[in-house]
Amino acid sequence: MKKGFLILCAVLLLAGGITSVFAGGEQEKAEVSAEEKPLKLGYVCKMLTHPWFIQEDWGCREKCKELGVEYASVDTNLDDEQTLAAVDNLIAQEFDGLAVVTPNIGLGCAIDRMCKEAGVAWILIDSATENDCDGNEIPMVEMPSFDGGVMGGEALADLAKKKGFFEAGNIVKVLAIDIPTINVVHDRALGYKKGLFDNCPDLKEENFIFADSVNGMFEDVLEVSSAVFNAHPDATHWIIAGLNDDCGIAPLQSLREAGFTMENAIACGLGGNELSLDQFKNGNENYICVVMPSDGEGAAAMQQLYDNITKGTPLKHEYVPGKIASVDNYLEFFPNNKLKFEQ
Repeated sequence: MKKGFLILCAVLLLAGGITSVFAGGEQEKAEVSAEEKPLKLGYVCKMLTHPWFIQEDWGCREKCKELGVEYASVDTNLDDEQTLAAVDNLIAQEFDGLAVVTPNIGLGCAIDRMCKEAGVAWILIDSATENDCDGNEIPMVEMPSFDGGVMGGEALADLAKKKGFFEAGNIVKVLAIDIPTINVVHDRALGYKKGLFDNCPDLKEENFIFADSVNGMFEDVLEVSSAVFNAHPDATHWIIAGLNDDCGIAPLQSLREAGFTMENAIACGLGGNELSLDQFKNGNENYICVVMPSDGEGAAAMQQLYDNITKGTPLKHEYVPGKIASVDNYLEFFPNNKLKFEQ
């Protein structure tokens, strides 16, 4: 009986050992599988049909290829509800990190709550500055809005003086298209004003005009700028400060359609998309642009998310600076007369 009992114990111990070996093997296999599972990073964009965001999407995609992670982007068509739905959908698809361009201010808290509850890293990109539900500023990748505006204002001042805008008898007015509800956009308009006023002592405060646009897109800006020009028929010279390319170029078209002397109108865009490229291709010496590398912003956002997820590096507010492009140097920014994502 005693001998039989010992044999039974040995068998049970052996069986337990085998079970432990197999269990350990399954656990090891699961760990390997988890390590091999590729990260998934997403880009939720308010307007993925716009050239600026098309290039930003391209920058995100190229960076994810470099990092060896899966990537997907979603267009939310300037709609807040679609933005929240897209975030929710990507979370359900087990994405590890998201970069989000919000259509309007006020979504930050809701998105932050959704992502934190799901354990998903996220960062704003090219949006209004927002706080989470605890009042902390949400990390974001963006252009240096105020400084970018200052850069454009300084360049416009140089161009205006070069073309004799402030000669005796001229009435010079400045049109700055603004979206006051989006703080980073409003900062660009304020930056333009500083850059111009610091360098144009003859410019008068009453001749600096802010005009509000709903979305800063070409058709809306055409209407807004046309109303401003009609209200100021005494102006002999116009300086256009654009919060984006649309806001720099649409007013020029409005002036042209009104029969204005186009040699007396100069404009600066901000961004650097196909609208600016067309101006440079056509030899427009009265147009300049603060070229901001939206693809660089996309790449920076993806890199931040990747480093946060894989290394625990804290997400942060990051600025990607720009440079002035003109008809003389634009090929530096548009090689082969094409946008970067078209090369």
